[in-house]
Amino acid sequence: MKTIKTWLFTIAVLLFSITANAHDFEVDGIYYNVNVTSNTTVSVTYRGSYYESFRNEYSGNVVIPSTVRYSGKEYSVTSIGNYAFRECYALTSVTIP
Repeated sequence: MKTIKTWLFTIAVLLFSITANAHDFEVDGIYYNVNVTSNTTVSVTYRGSYYESFRNEYSGNVVIPSTVRYSGKEYSVTSIGNYAFRECYALTSVTIP
């Protein structure tokens, strides 16, 4: 019985670690989440499992495109998510189309 519980716990931890990213994909150094309400739009977000996972993930001049292509699908970039640029002390500007 203890072995089964250990295996179940291990599987749960592995599944959590797989889904622990805040972003769905990254293109050209910008992290994106696919919006739940529309499978064709994305928002800019941060890297890591929570907004304080990494610092200075964006730096210099960040240019957000109006569309982005990932895995053969094109998405419209429609928003910037909460905390997307938090603790990005080396960020000097953000260009939004």
